[in-house]
Formats: sequence, structure tokens, C-alpha cells
Amino acid sequence: MKTSVVMIACSLLVLFSLGLWANFALPDPQQTPDNMIRIGNFYMDKYEFPNIIGAFPVTNVTWNEAKALCESVEKRLCTDKEWVQACRGPQGLRYPYGQEYDGTQCNVESKVDAPQRIGETPKTCVSAYGVYDLNGNVWEWVGMSLDEDVLIRGGAWSSESCAECALKFWVNSPNAKSDRAGFRCCK
Repeated sequence: MKTSVVMIACSLLVLFSLGLWANFALPDPQQTPDNMIRIGNFYMDKYEFPNIIGAFPVTNVTWNEAKALCESVEKRLCTDKEWVQACRGPQGLRYPYGQEYDGTQCNVESKVDAPQRIGETPKTCVSAYGVYDLNGNVWEWVGMSLDEDVLIRGGAWSSESCAECALKFWVNSPNAKSDRAGFRCCK
């Protein structure tokens, strides 16, 4: 342990002495290398699956397919409670950006009948925890098992004011799928 601390201190000293310190950024303790955000005792993908800027969200999947895709990257679907907590933030907001609906804040009143690429949605559609597009772009599957509520949360590009943090859609319909429904992963 002592050797590791000395090595880190020496590495930082070398960076500083070579004039490279300005380009060196310490990692954000709330964000993991695989683009996840820590919220309390769990981590949530910053964006919809595949959680990669420039990619389209994966849609038109059943709950089982979404669950399997999360497991394929050693994650899991978010629970309903985790999803709502991430969306409402510590203030318990109605929308991730505030208490009043504003159709310009998230991709919920799109003129194009399709989701936007990850990272191209409004930068204002972010929760207090730093999670993007919980209310817009695509609905999201939540639920860990068929023993609990399996449902859709959030809003798609055509949801308008019904894209609230607390609204539920498709409760216990795990075989439903839509081009408006995707998911994100947690761990």
C-alpha cells in the first residue's frame, strides 16, 4: 500500500515537472471508466444502451431481451426504484430538469419520427445526478425479475408532457416491444 502511494505521488511529480500536469485530469469519483454514474449504492449508465456517444439507442426489444443485453456487458437492468431516484434527483422533481414541463428540455416533441443519436439530444435533459435522457428520446425498460413490476419509464421522442419521472407504462407486459422503447443498465 505504501509503495502504491509513493508511486502515485512520483507519477504526479513527473507529470508536473514535465509540464504535463495541465493535461492530466483526475477521474470523477462519481463516474466509472465504463461511463456509469454512481447514485447512492448503485451505478447507472449515463446514457441509454449501448451507452456510447454517437450510437442510436437500442430499441424494439422486449424486457427479456433488454435484460439479456445488460447481462452481456456484466450489468443488469435498473430497478424501478433506482430509475425513479435517478430521474427525480435528490430534490424529488417531476421532470429531471424541474417541476414544470418544458418541451424544449428533452427530446419529447420531436419533428422526426425516430430517436436521436446518444449525445445529440438537448444537453438540458440531464438529472441532478448527471444521467441523460431519462425523460426523452426513448422509453426505458426497468425491473430486475418477473416477480416484481416489469414496466417502462420515461418518455420517447413523441411523449410530450406525459414524460414524467413518476409515470408508468406497460406494467407487467414483458413481451411488448416498440421502436420507442429501449433501456439502460445498472450495477
